[in-house]
Amino acid sequence: MKYQLGNYVTEVGKPGQILTVSGIDLKNLCVINGYVLNEETAKQARIIPVEMVEPIPLDAEWLERFSFKQVKLDRTPFYELAIENIKFLYYDGNLEFGVMGISQYEFVRMPKIKYVHQLQNLFFCLVGKDL
Repeated sequence: MKYQLGNYVTEVGKPGQILTVSGIDLKNLCVINGYVLNEETAKQARIIPVEMVEPIPLDAEWLERFSFKQVKLDRTPFYELAIENIKFLYYDGNLEFGVMGISQYEFVRMPKIKYVHQLQNLFFCLVGKDL
């Protein structure tokens, strides 16, 4: 798994406990919720080996946390988020993003996005902001 700073993850065996990646070295993730990592807060940080961290499955609850809105057209509901001139659509595990052209959005379908951190990383690449 490719984790970035700011990604949400869980510790193996503790699925209800959401952690935020706040530091990375070659073998470990440093997670500390609600703090910027510096000399003082580093004392409070938990260093967790990468093999003891697992991704969080992306579901409707997470999409709504990230401000996606559910849209119901026909029989297939989907989730939508528009930021600046980019629109994201998520349905059945598929993510599409579109950039506003002259008069409409031009959409690109991405490979299956199954985990929260994958959506966070893609969003950051496209928008330049954390989700």
